[in-house]
Amino acid sequence: MRLTRITFVSSMFLLMCATLYAAPARLSFGDASASGDHFTIPIYAEGNVARLEAMALRVNYPRGAIVSATMHRAGLTAGPKPMFETAVEGPDSIVLLASFSQPVAESADLGRSVIAEVELTFAPSAPRDLQITLDPALCTLGEKSGMNMFSVANGTLVVTGTSIDRAAGRNRAARH
Repeated sequence: MRLTRITFVSSMFLLMCATLYAAPARLSFGDASASGDHFTIPIYAEGNVARLEAMALRVNYPRGAIVSATMHRAGLTAGPKPMFETAVEGPDSIVLLASFSQPVAESADLGRSVIAEVELTFAPSAPRDLQITLDPALCTLGEKSGMNMFSVANGTLVVTGTSIDRAAGRNRAARH
């Protein structure tokens, strides 16, 4: 009996270590679609994100460069009805928070899936080439219980930014 308990505890410890040292999940921007000064940019999640039930996303942009910003669930998170959802626009960022009663992804590996879209309308005075970033301090994915959270702070999430070329109507990935 004692050997079985020790084996079980050892197995659980190894499983925890393997989870901690698995490749981090990633949040990144996809290719933008443009209509004049209005850009729609998908946000992708990829990697080992078990039981996605909650997300906090913040997109930062230069103050004064954006006339209006919206962010909404898309792709993988578009269908399930959230228990809680809010989007708040500020002068230099927009935040989307959502929590679901059931996992939107049961699989441990999301592959590369769209989870949100950000829509930005540029001010006429905005620079031609504009950097936007996913905020590494706020962006998190995980379970609504908070027990399994993926974040930059705990080393389980990598976020990237993008540079938007307004004149060309496209964006380029940039690592931040």
